[in-house]
Amino acid sequence: MLELEHAEKFLLGIQWIDIILFIMVIAVLTFVGKFIEYSANAIANKFPKIRMLVLGWVPIICFSIYFIGMFAAIYVIINPSRDMLLGFLASGLIAIGFALKDAASSIIAGVVLLVERPFQLGDRISFEEVYGDITAIGLSSVTVLTVEEEAVVTIPNHLFLSHVVTSRSAGTLEMTKIMDIYVFPDSDLEKVQNIMNEVTKNCKFVDSLKRYAVVAKENLSVVGVVNIEMRMECVLKDSTTEKEFMTYYTIEVNKAFKASGIKQIR
Repeated sequence: MLELEHAEKFLLGIQWIDIILFIMVIAVLTFVGKFIEYSANAIANKFPKIRMLVLGWVPIICFSIYFIGMFAAIYVIINPSRDMLLGFLASGLIAIGFALKDAASSIIAGVVLLVERPFQLGDRISFEEVYGDITAIGLSSVTVLTVEEEAVVTIPNHLFLSHVVTSRSAGTLEMTKIMDIYVFPDSDLEKVQNIMNEVTKNCKFVDSLKRYAVVAKENLSVVGVVNIEMRMECVLKDSTTEKEFMTYYTIEVNKAFKASGIKQIR
């Protein structure tokens, strides 16, 4: 009963001008957050070498601005008394917790993601069937721009705490890339290896200073035929060039194989 009285006093004490001012504060905070994201993206595009550093700070700065701004707005505009605030919180937290448990868990998960930082803004990740670049880390969800379809996918934060996520770039511009090519067992595997190494060495998208290697192994197909899998493992200078690298590598290797009489298994 006491809690209801506190809640009633709290609500009756709020004036229309307070609500309008509070909405204006939310609008300003949203504008500031969007402006910071826009500015960070502009800086990242202009200076690619510091892209991950700049984008990595955006979620932390935005979280801080939203939290401090909302906290200040409540105390300055609404100005609740200590008893009213405690009474309102006591009666409302349980109801809000049940009503918004999924949203609350995502927000808490968002804080965990910011602290542990398994991935950062701009990272290229694999999450279940989603593969793409993280374009936003929000209070309740993470936005990913897929590589293949260039579609925007929104993933609730709490899912990252219970599912496996793989970061291909791990907070850096670079990313590990694997290209598989299948040839017949009677192929000249040494020549195949040399061609793959040469194409990789001359590719402008590959960091030639980092280790790259061809790994060969036998595979048994579903129809019982043995083939040889030749896997190139290398490091790209920038994860955003993955498509360009795949196109270049496929064309150049195919061209060299035809010139050398080597047949690939399709």
